[in-house]
Amino acid sequence: MTIGAASAAIFTVNNSTGPVADFTSIQAAIDDPNTNNGDTIHVYSGIYTENLVVDKELTITTDPGNSDDTIIQIDSPNPYVINVVVNNVDISGFYVLGSNDNVGILLNGVEGCTIAENSLSNNSDGIRLDQSSNNLLSNNIANSNNDTGIGLLNSSYNTLSNNIANSNIDTGIWLFNSSYNELNNNVASLNLDFGIRLQNSSNNNDLLNNRAISNDHVGISLAQSSNINTLNNNTADSNTDIGVGLLNTSSNTLTSNIISNNGHGIWFESSVNVLIYDNYFNNNNNANFLGTNTGNIWNTTMTAGTNIVGGSYLGGNYWAHPDGTTGFSQVNDDTDLDGFCDSPLSENELSLNNTDYLPLSIDDVLPLISIASPADGSSTKESSITVSGAVNGTGSAPVVTVNGVTATTTLVDFNGTFTATVPLVIGANTIYANVTDGAGNINTAFVSITRTSSSTGGSGGGVGNAVIVTVQEEPEEEEEIDTSTSDDMGNATMVIPEEEIPDEEVVEDTSESQDGSESAPGFSIMLTTGILLSAYIISRRKD
Repeated sequence: MTIGAASAAIFTVNNSTGPVADFTSIQAAIDDPNTNNGDTIHVYSGIYTENLVVDKELTITTDPGNSDDTIIQIDSPNPYVINVVVNNVDISGFYVLGSNDNVGILLNGVEGCTIAENSLSNNSDGIRLDQSSNNLLSNNIANSNNDTGIGLLNSSYNTLSNNIANSNIDTGIWLFNSSYNELNNNVASLNLDFGIRLQNSSNNNDLLNNRAISNDHVGISLAQSSNINTLNNNTADSNTDIGVGLLNTSSNTLTSNIISNNGHGIWFESSVNVLIYDNYFNNNNNANFLGTNTGNIWNTTMTAGTNIVGGSYLGGNYWAHPDGTTGFSQVNDDTDLDGFCDSPLSENELSLNNTDYLPLSIDDVLPLISIASPADGSSTKESSITVSGAVNGTGSAPVVTVNGVTATTTLVDFNGTFTATVPLVIGANTIYANVTDGAGNINTAFVSITRTSSSTGGSGGGVGNAVIVTVQEEPEEEEEIDTSTSDDMGNATMVIPEEEIPDEEVVEDTSESQDGSESAPGFSIMLTTGILLSAYIISRRKD
């Protein structure tokens, strides 16, 4: 006996015009005894007024791109519109509309679920995870909810990716007592309190490439013993009060973040042992401190690597002001061009026991480049030429291109030579050698060179050869010769009487003939017959 696994079934739902479907209600499709774990429920466009309890491992989806046309709205004052109570449920493509006091999609004690490409509004929370782990929330839009766009409560090891949480009454994305989650490429903007908020022992979360913009209070907040979190490459911009806030936290790491145009850049309040380096601060008040803030480290050791302002070394942070001229990194010199200000940003300018020993400086010195060969104004018959010269990155590794061709560089530190071979067209050519340093500064050198034709030839046929014809003149009488022939190889022979040759075509030839006799004046012409340009020499020999 052979027992095979049953194939997953697809059931359809439609409560309006269009294709005839298996069900007119989504919940009826879920509850049907023929619907089993692993099946798919495909919902056609329409408005479905019902509260869903998903208690089977199902995929519930609609036509791609039709979330605005496939609406699930709350039917009765329940605490949810969709309540997922089993593992491994996928829900995608819906517009979930609540009634202010409910959750749009609730994951309750589950794992392995995917919630993707849904729009959620007018709920208390758009999406909420309670005691749920190892779930994926991606490409959802949670806007204009009465509390939070996306919330995680007591939930760990989840991934939130490419979601938008805008214009919510409280917080865009909120983690409460939730650890080891990954938030990447999310946008939280125009929320009336926090953009992204980690609270109450939310530890060891990774925030990468998120944007918290134009929120009315704080862009990104870590508070109430939320520790060993990592914030890397995030943007906190134009938030009314604070870009990044740390309140009663420890052992968090902030690297390569852009914190700009906020009321206050970074706010420390009784937060300790925080590592902050390679961040870009550009606020009127870049750092503010309340309470005791000790053990914080504002730079790493000088390490090779591209920093946040394009320099060649990691170290401290870049400190600017929006006026473009008065920030610490903007007014302090970098005389040795190592990418760091000559002076540290001391505790007097930050706070007691807080010093940036390697504040970054922007390198605005142009790199140097020169072309040694070919010489400017020279000419060649070759179809390509090798260009060589010298380059100096003035503090960072230079990249050289020659007419768009990446050159080979030989460097000692940041100085050295380059070579590149580039093609030439017949006629005038301008060769440009460009150098770009690690800070993005560009400089150019150029030379002009002319390519001349390397050989003469006809416009078609084979390759002909020059033919020398000797015409003898008898002393008694002259014989007119007027013939032309060609052989199978395309070689042409043409003999013309001397008296028919124009004076300007005559060329003196004082060489001896093959038998040692003296040659008389002859001529050469270029024959343009469409076969090949060949030279013809006609000579007359005396007796």
